[in-house]
Amino acid sequence: MTYRPIIEPDAWRFRAASGIVVSLHRRRKLRLVLAALVLHRLERPGHVLTPTALIAAGWPGERIYPRAARARLHVAVSSLRKLGLGEALEFRHGGYRLDPAVDVAPLSDAA
Repeated sequence: MTYRPIIEPDAWRFRAASGIVVSLHRRRKLRLVLAALVLHRLERPGHVLTPTALIAAGWPGERIYPRAARARLHVAVSSLRKLGLGEALEFRHGGYRLDPAVDVAPLSDAA
């Protein structure tokens, strides 16, 4: 059975398309990146968030060489995709966004 992904508003957990609930409690950087995407989705649905903004959200206050920062972001997005968000994380027009079909809502404990 395929589910539509659901991401909690605080991005601590999400339900993947496979139906598995994934916790980001031990993956702080991934959660920060996903939380930025969720917040941006809620504030500006359909618009992309620049890589620079995502890097600032995922590694706040860190001074990182631009090439290294892009590599970190690439690994974070790739990891979120492998954990079950797959095509829900879109790269368009030079930035990232959540697929508008992805729900942002609390997960029930039974989910």
